[in-house]
Amino acid sequence: MFVGPLNRQSLLASYGFDGPRPVLLYAPTGQKHCSMETMGMDFIEAVQATGKYDLLIKLHDHPHGCTENWPAKIAELENDHTRLVESFDVTPLLFLADLLITDASSVSSEYSLLDRPMVFLDVPKLLKKAAKKDDSMMDLSTWGRNGGEVVPDPESAIKAIEHGLANPANKSEIRRQAASDLFYNPGSSVDFAMDWLRANFLNQPALTSASDH
Repeated sequence: MFVGPLNRQSLLASYGFDGPRPVLLYAPTGQKHCSMETMGMDFIEAVQATGKYDLLIKLHDHPHGCTENWPAKIAELENDHTRLVESFDVTPLLFLADLLITDASSVSSEYSLLDRPMVFLDVPKLLKKAAKKDDSMMDLSTWGRNGGEVVPDPESAIKAIEHGLANPANKSEIRRQAASDLFYNPGSSVDFAMDWLRANFLNQPALTSASDH
């Protein structure tokens, strides 16, 4: 897990990016019928064909039911503007990304804290499977994919990426509402937790005021 302050220029340099291009993060879920299986390689090649973006690809840490060796296949597409990320920690990637592309991954919930544009590659077979389990596999009935644009194919995804970067405020209100609903004291939860420990176990006064929470 990443520890310490995040610096955009340092992160860009760590992936060999020089900065002028918008950074896209593609982070699909690891379930069977995920977007990596249905259109992932075509999507990556479509992004590369634009010549406009730096692309980071973060595969799921624990894929289920995948038979392809996606890291090996993606490695064949890596170049100066496309990187496969091997680190387990997605936090620096979310910070760095100007736009997130996913399918049904909970990473979109975390990204909503930053209120930046998102594009969802549609995965109807995966969603149908999840629905049979009363949505227990993922959030389909509350915020779901409402904070971004849902697209059926790579061509539509490229258009949605262009539109999202040009109009970052689109669906901003939904993303901010989702973040408020899903997260408690974002940015200060550690301070709040430490104050609770001081008060309940160490008999020490809080370091932050109640108004800060």
